[in-house]
Amino acid sequence: ISSFTVSCIFVENIFDLQAHSITILPELFSRYEDHRDSILDDILLSIVRLPTSKKSLRCYRLPSGESIQMFTALIMHLIHSPVQTINSNITDAGNELNLLNTYSIGQNIAYKFLTLFFRSCGTKQGEDDYRIIFENFLADLLTTANRPEWPSSEILLTLLSRILMKNFSNQSLPIQTRLQSLEYLGSVAAQLRKDTIEIDVLNSRENQERIDQVIHKTLLSIETDEDILEVYKTDPLRHHRSLIIYLNELSQSEPTGHFAKMFHIGQWLRDINLTIERLNQTLTRRVKPSNHAELVDVDTDESIDNNNPSNPTITVDDEIEFKKSEKLTILKMLTLPITIRKQQRYTLDIDYDDICLLMRYLTSNRPFLKTFDVYLKQLAAVFQSEAGTNIRSKAMKCLCTVVEADPTILGRNDIKSCVKVGLTDKSVSVREAAIDLIGRYIVHKQLLILQYYDVLCERSIDTGKQRFVSDG
Repeated sequence: ISSFTVSCIFVENIFDLQAHSITILPELFSRYEDHRDSILDDILLSIVRLPTSKKSLRCYRLPSGESIQMFTALIMHLIHSPVQTINSNITDAGNELNLLNTYSIGQNIAYKFLTLFFRSCGTKQGEDDYRIIFENFLADLLTTANRPEWPSSEILLTLLSRILMKNFSNQSLPIQTRLQSLEYLGSVAAQLRKDTIEIDVLNSRENQERIDQVIHKTLLSIETDEDILEVYKTDPLRHHRSLIIYLNELSQSEPTGHFAKMFHIGQWLRDINLTIERLNQTLTRRVKPSNHAELVDVDTDESIDNNNPSNPTITVDDEIEFKKSEKLTILKMLTLPITIRKQQRYTLDIDYDDICLLMRYLTSNRPFLKTFDVYLKQLAAVFQSEAGTNIRSKAMKCLCTVVEADPTILGRNDIKSCVKVGLTDKSVSVREAAIDLIGRYIVHKQLLILQYYDVLCERSIDTGKQRFVSDG
């Protein structure tokens, strides 16, 4: 059954057949662990059958009006689907353990798929080019990032970025694989920068009011007691609760919404457990409570970390108990009722852009957004350690992609050093890429013109670059 259902995903121009398949496969994947490897193998073997025409390429429509490939949607649903409880007693320790274990299984599935998929990118079978397929997949991940029903996009982008950094630094790999890895990493870094600079906008009064409205509407859809509503409105986990209520509603029309909900909860539980583990280490090392921030885990969601009470005299023991209380609250979210639409009292009338705003608020403190500097430093390091001209030239073009997202990056000292190195590179193509980088974006900031004026004057005698400038 699973093999037949997989084959239906790759049938062009029969949307209903694909839609039913994309609902059935995650259910099979969730229930039958022994079939998971064979389902993944069938999908990877069928990749060459993905549609290539623009009309058929992206036919899975998102609520925002954008579209992604059926293939991408299927992979993310499969990654979500293993996360589950084992019984109806939500606060049972066995349930928590199973949620954490199955969340780890979802992560492992994501890593396995990406590793095999990316390995195929450097191969060709006749006219079938996996590279184009992978680029479309990456574009879909960037589109679905920070969307409530696609939490695995962050996991996939995080794992993919690690693979890309490892690949382009590995000089034993084919040059084409390294160049592709650099290009893809540049795309991810550029998107990260866009998301990062939007955080200030996210915290504006207008957007905070929109988020408060989302919270109010979602809570009102499941609770009519005014006293309870007031308590919920000040709950540190109110944003998380609102997201779960929304996904509960979504699951009534989209069964895969349930898997997304479980994946979110598994992720939050893991984050809290990492925080508790870190606090216990603080106790063991007899570190003062105020210093425990030094032990921050890079994989921990700070939106949960920052929910602790503001009392500066709180002890580490108190913080641990507070986190345990939060964990219990999140586990209880598993039993939040479906909106009381059936009672015809309220409907969950929330604009999709507003729920995405709530999701962006929740992800604004997640570790993935904070990896931009890591990726940028990796790109910058290429100019100091890489002997290959093609790699250095591609790295400069990737920097150009990132700077396009935020020209102020040119003001950073490490980037200025990269540009200086690029301008004196022995390769004309690298020097041209460096000039292109400066020429396009310094006009956006007068301060940048002053910073780079001496550099440009110093290199004006470069005949290779003069020819490039005059051609432009």
